[in-house]
Amino acid sequence: MTYAKRLLFLFCFLCFATNEGLAQLTRYQTLKPENPIDFSVIDFEGKKHRISDFRGRIVLINFWASWCPPCVSELPSLKSLAETFPNEEFVVLAISKDKDRTKKTAQKLIPETTTQIMPLLFDDSEEGTKLLEIRGLPTTVILDREGRVVGRLRGATIWDHHEVQDLIQAYIEGRTPQPLSWWQRLKKTLFNR
Repeated sequence: MTYAKRLLFLFCFLCFATNEGLAQLTRYQTLKPENPIDFSVIDFEGKKHRISDFRGRIVLINFWASWCPPCVSELPSLKSLAETFPNEEFVVLAISKDKDRTKKTAQKLIPETTTQIMPLLFDDSEEGTKLLEIRGLPTTVILDREGRVVGRLRGATIWDHHEVQDLIQAYIEGRTPQPLSWWQRLKKTLFNR
């Protein structure tokens, strides 16, 4: 392969890789588990829940809002990811930052049939936002079975992508996943290593 063809291939790869949309986990941060976290949230009816209610499962918490286009665009893939794994092993919590006047919009985006597999919750007290230092939307954190933060991803992604499924499977199996960097992916693609 000539130098120009390799350069063209590299350019095309980078364009397609980033357009695959952010499904690549290069922005995902694996974190060292510390103390378990807990905070309260409410559902659409105003019933209070605690994050500790979900201990014993891998918990993916997605902070989002109905007025955030990237947040709304990733909801279908979040639902698909939630359906991929057994509910007793893994749960996706969609924690909306919507306030009183936009809560109905959030509810329309996650209908009641979906809340069975992906609960719609609200962080009205901002307790979770402060505790997890949520500074932008969407932001996702992953908790291990003991309720400790083991990962964080800022920005939207394609949640039903095989790389994400592999990441969640690793956590379910008790392993600490290490996503490939963009450079490792490129080397693997170009040189089959």
